[in-house]
Amino acid sequence: MTALIDMAEEAVRSAGILFDAGDHRGAVNRAYYGVFHAARAVLNSIEDGLGDGKKHATTIRHFSQHLVATGQMSVRLSTILTAAFDSRLAADYESDDISIETVSLLIADAEYFVAEIARHLKNKTP
Repeated sequence: MTALIDMAEEAVRSAGILFDAGDHRGAVNRAYYGVFHAARAVLNSIEDGLGDGKKHATTIRHFSQHLVATGQMSVRLSTILTAAFDSRLAADYESDDISIETVSLLIADAEYFVAEIARHLKNKTP
């Protein structure tokens, strides 16, 4: 679990570095993976392996089912996870430009998401 949070925090730091270097597609990718790894960490804290699905959509669905629907996590976090996934797909597979504002917001949301998950896990650990 700690390894996944470490990966999440590293990915979000990398997103900021890539953004500052002008690599907006790379920044979107890293911001998404920060959010994704944090989601995996919190899911695995519920049940070992719950966050280890082969498809990202499964992880997103499990986050909503097991954490948002039960009131443990806010709808905002679910929205960030879904938006980050959609942005990553667009950045990786579409040729349209990505605005600086969009990338900046995604990075800020990713930082918030990872911090909230890390705080939740810290409070959950005895």
